[in-house]
Amino acid sequence: MKTKAAVAFGANKPMEIVELDLRDPEPDEVLIRLHSTGVCHSDLSVLDGAVDFGGFPVVLGHEGSGVIEKVGSMVTSLVPGDHVITTVMPQCGRCNECLSGRSNLCQDMYRGFIGQNSPFYLEGKQIRRFVNSGTFTERTVVIESSVAKIPDNAPFDRACLAACGVATGVGAAIEATNIKAGMTVAVFGMGGIGLSAVQGARFAGASRIIAVDTNPAKEAVARKSGATDFINPASLNGGVGDHITALTNGGADIVVEAVGHPEVARQAMRSTRNGSGECVMVGMMRDGAEIKLDKSDIGIGRSFKLSSGGDFKGRYGAAKLVDWYMQGKLDFDVLINDHYPLEGINEAMEALRQGKVVRNIIDL
Repeated sequence: MKTKAAVAFGANKPMEIVELDLRDPEPDEVLIRLHSTGVCHSDLSVLDGAVDFGGFPVVLGHEGSGVIEKVGSMVTSLVPGDHVITTVMPQCGRCNECLSGRSNLCQDMYRGFIGQNSPFYLEGKQIRRFVNSGTFTERTVVIESSVAKIPDNAPFDRACLAACGVATGVGAAIEATNIKAGMTVAVFGMGGIGLSAVQGARFAGASRIIAVDTNPAKEAVARKSGATDFINPASLNGGVGDHITALTNGGADIVVEAVGHPEVARQAMRSTRNGSGECVMVGMMRDGAEIKLDKSDIGIGRSFKLSSGGDFKGRYGAAKLVDWYMQGKLDFDVLINDHYPLEGINEAMEALRQGKVVRNIIDL
């Protein structure tokens, strides 16, 4: 089978639209005709050479939605015609991690996270695919445990965001921490993950939600997502961590770092309340980056956690997020800026690179 795809042939190079060969699904895989895919900062990090996920060439993209066209002989939970989204965090339900309640660390993640067993070929040579997905294409083949069934009436261009950005952000707020109603939450970075963390904090009943971003244009969307305060660190005299500590009379109960920068992580830690505060980091750092914390950053009793996908539980958790959107409990609409055809993928990436957008959607 042939499929049109955007292929990254090297770091810091525009992706090229090419026709690839796509193999049939193996026994535990499904073939998906994709309708929409989000453009995530993780894709940009690989394209810009900040993060190595196995090398090039590669089909990027991991926030995909579409319709099942074919299933492997061992697939039991999906059938042709099902509306689905791909999920970054698999959930097989059988491995030790899934059985112990840590399915956000499902062992299926490592089967194809850096492109192993990719279904894509160009002139007989295998082309990698990104994090079990590869959704910058008309069709893809994915393992069953990385696919979540969604309602037939869920809009594809909204539902796809639950695959990564919304799951990671909402999860960081309600799964990776012990957030309780009435708490104060600070979120660093108002991209798709950070804005979703704001929504997760609102959903959990936080009484004060402090959004932090150096782009003043993000204030409106942050407040629409549920933020009660907005801080632009560029306008402060001194560190934002000390500012938040003073503003909250001791620090935020929960702090989410959704940027992936060492200094931002340090400031997030400084913003966390001594004794009981929790700081969770979900932003993707550049390869080789180091977080340096001194004694005053660590404080007393603060906890610091690096979370995998916001600790959200894979395919069933992603499907639940789509249900919450359909019920009006979460707002995916506020995250979307523009739609592009596949041929406009590089333009969509550039807008993200320049910080002009939260999420662009590729219509497939």
